[in-house]
Amino acid sequence: MNDYPWKKVVINILIIIILTSGFYYIMTHLYINPENINVVSVDFERNKIINSRNFDGEKKLFLYDIKNKSGIALIAGDGDDIGPSFSPDFKEIAFTSDRNSSSCHIYKIGLDGKNLKQITFSDTHIENAVSYGATEITYKGKNYGYPILYFKTSKDKYNISLWLHVDGLGERLLANDKDISHYSWSKKGQHIFIIKKYKEIFISNFDPMNPFSKENPNFLNNAKYIKTTKHIIKDIIPGKNENSFIIWHENSLDIYEYINDKNNPVKLLKTIKLPVGTKFISSSISNNGHILVGSSLDKLESINVM
Repeated sequence: MNDYPWKKVVINILIIIILTSGFYYIMTHLYINPENINVVSVDFERNKIINSRNFDGEKKLFLYDIKNKSGIALIAGDGDDIGPSFSPDFKEIAFTSDRNSSSCHIYKIGLDGKNLKQITFSDTHIENAVSYGATEITYKGKNYGYPILYFKTSKDKYNISLWLHVDGLGERLLANDKDISHYSWSKKGQHIFIIKKYKEIFISNFDPMNPFSKENPNFLNNAKYIKTTKHIIKDIIPGKNENSFIIWHENSLDIYEYINDKNNPVKLLKTIKLPVGTKFISSSISNNGHILVGSSLDKLESINVM
């Protein structure tokens, strides 16, 4: 009996599995790769942006003045510094860097480029931009500052997990799920929005008075599914209030409000068409309800999302 057809079938199946796995790996890392961080942290009051730019082949923190269209490198040193974010009080910047090891860790630094401090030390690799919660942690009567969210990946960069860090209290695993593609704090930091598979939106509560309690986010158990979008989600940012959020698609922004209705948990408030070639949006909204969008940091424009 000729078994060649069976061998051919087995080979074809193996090829399909390999190609499918490779495609899934690429999609899983498309938006968490530091090269694709296009949501920038903005200080609207002082017209400043903090982001990462190439200097002599390495990525360094770049403090950019929106009005003057100029900026300065904030800190020197070996390695790449990526994904920076202003703290809510605009006194410091958190970012990820491989400056002291082969893995990326989270660091903090003052806006004057001084007081550099490493705050995570685990062996796993930290990916993407860090994200500050807007409410300071007060635990057992003591203030611990603002919490930070971030992704970690395994050494093979296939397994993805979402973590919370609080200075003085350490870090906590929130979700170990390779399907998570994006996350965002709510406006006041009392909720966390999570995107899975680039289309599925979930929400989870967060208690700043007890950040490591069982009541706080445990994605697998407590996050509520609220919507699946038709189009791929590029990112998510907080909305104008605690229950609203903004979804960035390729060519548009969708503004939603979480209304906690059993049959229809979210309401679409507005869809805004983005300018052609938009590559950057601000990670937050100004007090008067505007965000910045543009094809480059030199060509940003303000859009009303209220």
